[in-house]
Amino acid sequence: MVEICEGVIHAHENQVIHRDIKPGNVLVTKSGHVKILDFGLARMVSSDITRSGQVLGTPNYMSPEQIKGTNLDHRTDIFSLGVLFYELLTSRKPFEGDSYTSVIYKVLQADPVPMQHHDPNIPHELSDMIDRALQKEPEKRFQQVDEMLRELEAFRHSLGGSQPTSGSTLSLDLPSQSSSDKTAVTRSIPSLRSAVAVRPPLPSEQEAKEQPPQPSKFRYIAAISLSAAVLSIVLFLVFRPPWRKAETDQAPPVSSTPSPRSPSFPPPTPAAPADAELARTLKSARHLLETRKYSDAATEAQQALELAPDNSDATAILQQARERLEKIEQGNRQARMLHAAGKYEQATGVLSEVLKIAPSDPEARRLSVQLDRYAQKGADEALAELKQVKSRSEEAGAPELAQSLFDQAKRGEQQAIPLYTSRQFGQASAKLFETMDLYRQAEKAARELRENTRKAAERTQLRDQAESARQAYERERSRAVEAGAEGKAANLFREASRLAGEGQASWEHGDFQSARRGYEAGLTSMQKALDTALKSRQQGEQALQTDLDSAHAALEAAKREAPSGNQRAEEEEARAVDLARQGKLGEAAAAFRQAASLFHSPAHSEQTIEVQRQPILVLLKRYEAAYVNKDLAALKNIWPGLGGAQERAIKEEFEYARSIQVDLQVVDIQTSGDQATVICRREYRLLTVDGRKPQSETRTTLHLKNSGGSWTIESIRFEAGR
Repeated sequence: MVEICEGVIHAHENQVIHRDIKPGNVLVTKSGHVKILDFGLARMVSSDITRSGQVLGTPNYMSPEQIKGTNLDHRTDIFSLGVLFYELLTSRKPFEGDSYTSVIYKVLQADPVPMQHHDPNIPHELSDMIDRALQKEPEKRFQQVDEMLRELEAFRHSLGGSQPTSGSTLSLDLPSQSSSDKTAVTRSIPSLRSAVAVRPPLPSEQEAKEQPPQPSKFRYIAAISLSAAVLSIVLFLVFRPPWRKAETDQAPPVSSTPSPRSPSFPPPTPAAPADAELARTLKSARHLLETRKYSDAATEAQQALELAPDNSDATAILQQARERLEKIEQGNRQARMLHAAGKYEQATGVLSEVLKIAPSDPEARRLSVQLDRYAQKGADEALAELKQVKSRSEEAGAPELAQSLFDQAKRGEQQAIPLYTSRQFGQASAKLFETMDLYRQAEKAARELRENTRKAAERTQLRDQAESARQAYERERSRAVEAGAEGKAANLFREASRLAGEGQASWEHGDFQSARRGYEAGLTSMQKALDTALKSRQQGEQALQTDLDSAHAALEAAKREAPSGNQRAEEEEARAVDLARQGKLGEAAAAFRQAASLFHSPAHSEQTIEVQRQPILVLLKRYEAAYVNKDLAALKNIWPGLGGAQERAIKEEFEYARSIQVDLQVVDIQTSGDQATVICRREYRLLTVDGRKPQSETRTTLHLKNSGGSWTIESIRFEAGR
């Protein structure tokens, strides 16, 4: 850290702002000296390059003012130093994000996580210094790197650390060094992270025994005492001549094997990749490769590898671009040699191969012009191939689907033909190959458009099919609810609702094929629920009709035996007939029985009947309350025989319900000794946990028994009502 600060101070003293300080630009030599590299964004303090609002740099390490594109001074490097030192000590970036935009937002708005959160052993002297360097407003940071350096030196002295033994003299690599020397030095430099992690030499065993245990914060001596020498190539990178600069800029990327990591520092957690930036760069690299701009494609691929060093797509693009560039260079070199040797036809053949992969290559086109009179064979072959490529483009529908590219190719063809007829074969070949590329691009664009159109139509069809399945399910569900399937086929009804719910979830995620399957499965299950409910209704109606016939026969028998003139019985009989006409068979049967009982016992007082009915009515109220309270124990108390599958079904019903309302409207009560039969209309309303509100109305017969002076339920039969 000390050496890095000293290096930046030296740059600032020479009126240079680096503007891209990051781990990738800070390396350590095998001898332990720090080197700050890549002054590609560096500018003199007086430069106005950012006044147009242009943003240059690496976002994780850029200062807020650099992101905003405002005027910069040396304090932007102080912010970047703070980011670098934060990452050096915590192995985490202070401003991390899943995308380029999120990183920018955090640099501008968010405060970094306290360093002690990552490692509680980090001394507060260091974290306070770094926090000050990371202030959003330049006025609140250190105003000079000298101030940071003084605090680092003070902290090192407070630990009892001595000056590094490697020396403190500033080492400068002068421009007189050769490019190969530079490359050799660069390749010998391990990464900053590995260098920082190397432990200082261990003391001898005797010294180790005599030394007292050191505080945990001594482990950071390695980070701030790498060595006092710094930046042996800073001036070379800043002030190198243009021809030297070009050589260095074009040097191949350097890979190095990291040194073993010191146990003093936790292994770094890889930062989340800037997915959007990486995707954009890869897309650009692919396009440049497809359009045969190999040099630009290689540059983009290298930028992608900086974002994601292990990305296989970027590696493949870079390799292909380099192979093509090498092939072009070799072809041009061979053509020049053949031309110089007077082997013109062979040179023309070689150039034709070069122009196939790089129609716009200036060197190949220049050589083709020189070999025009020998290039007819290559031009003939190019013209024949052009016809085939154009035909494929037309078959793909390019004249309509990729009209702009196709028209551009036609114009190129129109320019190539006069060159061919005027025997300028080299230029004609180059133009023909260039035109072929345009026809191929038009063909590709047309096929992609056609494929996208097909996929869109297929998606629309899937959506329509899913919508049809949903509507069919909703229609069947309405019929099932009307038939009372929520009560008569509860399990099937719930299963159908669950399957349709899965279909709805798939719909909301845009998976229309899965949505259709979900709705169709729900429809099948709902149809089964409807069939079950209809069969139950039919059976109930048959039972009601049988019961009605039996009650009417009993009434007729009672009328024959009873004297005439029983007005109450006759009124009840008339009511029963009216109920039967309305289709209320259960209530009509009960009324017929009530009339029969009145004919049998004309003198029986209504008061006596009410006294007998009262305990039974109390029992029915307890039954209603047990459902309302979802109290299974209370229900079993008045229904001792409840158990098995019936008990499990009621328990499941209670768990599935948010609230239950049951109303029993008594139609008839018949008592005979310790036995009683209650016929009533049962209204059932339910609010489920998922917000649905099923309800039903059934004719219900309860068989009761009086034991020990209290009535209990022996059994309950539910019949479909009308």
